[in-house]
Amino acid sequence: MSVDPFGPGWSHGVDRVRAQQLLRGFDRACRLAPEIGRATLREILADNAGTEFGRTHHFDALQRDPAAWRRAVPLLRHDDLAPAIDRMARGEPNVLVAERVDFFARTSGSTGTGNLIPTPPKHQATFTRYYAGIIPAVPTLGVPGGDEPHPGLALIGAGGQHRTPAGIPVGSASTGGLRRVRRFAELLWTSPWPVFEVDDISSQWYLHALFALRERSTRFLWGVFAPHLLEWVRMLEVWQEDLVRDLADGRIGRELVLDPVQRAAIAARLRPDPTRAREVAAAFACGDAAYVRRVWPRLRYAMAVITGGFAAYLPRLRLALGDLPIYTSCYSASEAIIGLNLEIDRPERYVLTPGTAHFEFIPLGAATGEQPETVGVEALEVGAHYEVVLTNRGGLYRYRLRDVVRVEGWHERAPVLSFAWRQGTVLDLVGEHSTEVHLLAAVEQASARLVGRADALVDFTVHGDSEAAPPRYVVYVELEGQVDAGALARAVELELGEQNPLFVDYRRGDRIGPPAVRLLPTGSFRALAQWRLARANGVSAVQLKPARRVLDVEMLRWLDAQASCSTAPGVTDRK
Repeated sequence: MSVDPFGPGWSHGVDRVRAQQLLRGFDRACRLAPEIGRATLREILADNAGTEFGRTHHFDALQRDPAAWRRAVPLLRHDDLAPAIDRMARGEPNVLVAERVDFFARTSGSTGTGNLIPTPPKHQATFTRYYAGIIPAVPTLGVPGGDEPHPGLALIGAGGQHRTPAGIPVGSASTGGLRRVRRFAELLWTSPWPVFEVDDISSQWYLHALFALRERSTRFLWGVFAPHLLEWVRMLEVWQEDLVRDLADGRIGRELVLDPVQRAAIAARLRPDPTRAREVAAAFACGDAAYVRRVWPRLRYAMAVITGGFAAYLPRLRLALGDLPIYTSCYSASEAIIGLNLEIDRPERYVLTPGTAHFEFIPLGAATGEQPETVGVEALEVGAHYEVVLTNRGGLYRYRLRDVVRVEGWHERAPVLSFAWRQGTVLDLVGEHSTEVHLLAAVEQASARLVGRADALVDFTVHGDSEAAPPRYVVYVELEGQVDAGALARAVELELGEQNPLFVDYRRGDRIGPPAVRLLPTGSFRALAQWRLARANGVSAVQLKPARRVLDVEMLRWLDAQASCSTAPGVTDRK
């Protein structure tokens, strides 16, 4: 499916008529989802038949017999393709794709170090079509006032790029897409383009805030993940005096980390606005958490991922945003856009996006095998879990994404998926299969019950201690409120049993020990994010996802050091 996101009437995204056209087009594609999937595969095979990978795997012949695809090409992981991708990063052409690769996306590395993903123009174009057209169409039609002609805040950036040995830019997937719509940035968003190019994330976020505050009619707030939007909202309060001063004076402070060219370009966009500054100061002066809605009285919605591991941040985000709709727009990765959310108030329902890649699915029961059989879209069963396999326009062929999804239903002939977990984040010490969803619900509910506040949990991560006898979970928790670690551990155990009956079975047989809780001091997870960023190779702050499972020995040592510094009561593990 090909759409023009910048058609007639396009201004701050898509107007109502254009939104209707785009979503009708998406529905038509969903009615043809299996056929579009096969056509996408034929297109990819034809485009790349002359590449080294295409010749080795006989893409010419497979175009005439797509059914042979699963027999001819093995399932692959990133490690299998990494040598070829490294050659592409050094500038070698025609290895995995025929198109010139002018950008590499760096994955966020949710279970370890991020990977390089080749992003040639055809692959990037699928992101542009959705992010600049189809995705904004949903709140345009689905939110009251969503079609008003006002820009919104985009808490994203195009700075911080690295380069491969051949000089090819490397950044987050959003960085590549953002640069493709550069000339439209100031129609879509409140910040001028030079702000997006600021490398220092604190300075960039401050400037996003300053320019958004200039626009009383700001229509939406977009932070990619819930914790980033929440942290930015928190920083508004910290920065309020500086923001009001700069708004009134039409200037920017010397403390911002900007090169002279950036500073001059940004300063040229500012004008003194003492009237708006007084209005903003009054909104902050009320002293409660709802200042966001007072600062921007025409705010219609927010966009951020609030599902899966990000659900822990929703209670505190709600304190700031009240009942403002929060739209989780899509299920996306650097490798492809996988699903589109069509329902503003049901965030964990993504309709498979026909044509963004060719999709296959591994039934969960077979996913532990090296080369299990896959099934196509038509064979999916509602209620069943599958690992996602994709073939994209960037040289990833039969690529095991490691994401496990659950089929929730159908939209026309396209499956509606919910994200279940990512392989590598599941704790399975003795066969109990505790998922990220199980643990999040257990820790969140146990914390809320003991502290007496729904937003008590700041964050957590868990270590599978296989050296203990019997093995056990060690949960590192940061709370707003004081509790005893032993009491919290007992509450987590009870809640986890409610979430995962298998855990109860293994506890009853003493094959897994009771969980231990280690309480962390205030600010620990913010510091952990900075520590992880310092160790990450080219991963930006806006890409960083919660580490729900301790990733390595160094992270475990860091957490133990933090826990030993805590003055909260009961930090000692319950044995």
